Amino acid sequence: LKDKKYSLSINNSLPFLDTLITFNPTITTSYTIAVTDSSNLVCPAKEIVVPVNVDRIGDIELKTDKSGAYCPGDKIIFSANDSLDYFEFYWNTNKVQSGGANTYENQVMAAGDSLYVIVNKGVCSDTSETIYVNIELALDLSFTYIRDRSVYTFIPAIKGYPRYTWDFGDGSAFSNLESPTHDYASSESKNIKVNLEIESVNACVYNQEETIALPAFSSISDFASLGLTLYP
Repeated sequence: LKDKKYSLSINNSLPFLDTLITFNPTITTSYTIAVTDSSNLVCPAKEIVVPVNVDRIGDIELKTDKSGAYCPGDKIIFSANDSLDYFEFYWNTNKVQSGGANTYENQVMAAGDSLYVIVNKGVCSDTSETIYVNIELALDLSFTYIRDRSVYTFIPAIKGYPRYTWDFGDGSAFSNLESPTHDYASSESKNIKVNLEIESVNACVYNQEETIALPAFSSISDFASLGLTLYP
């Protein structure tokens, strides 16, 4: 139509003279383009029906299967909107999965690692926001103890956590005190394994075991400390 006396309109819009038609369709429908001979307005407009398919992508929602921090070694499951056609997952900017699956699983992520997804529907594509993984740092599970003859007082290196579980290693009942005491009078001269389990505020569970060599509590020095004297 260049250099010709024609005008165009789309769906009965006001006519225009541009020969390059640019518009932004919002729905899938058929558009009617009317071509009118400006030099002969008696002639009816020539109508051209143009079907337009619009692939729409709404807000891309990428989420994890857990709120708050993950525990070290947890499997993290990411999921994106499931009404789309194609998904590309990027871990620390490296593509790690592509295809029709809208979920991605990872069990070896470190704190601060990132993930985002590029989604496609038809000829359209969009990118989600980036998620930075929050993984709890492992706790210090070391502990010390103080001995008063056969009675041991255990002291954890970290305090104030939701749950402590002590296994004293001699078959006795567990203790949930933060810093418990335990009498090993019936286990003297044995090697016992004390296990400490701590649960964090993110419901992460850690445990550590330590072997303690119990002395003979009924030694001469113990009797002497009680003011007693032994004779052969």
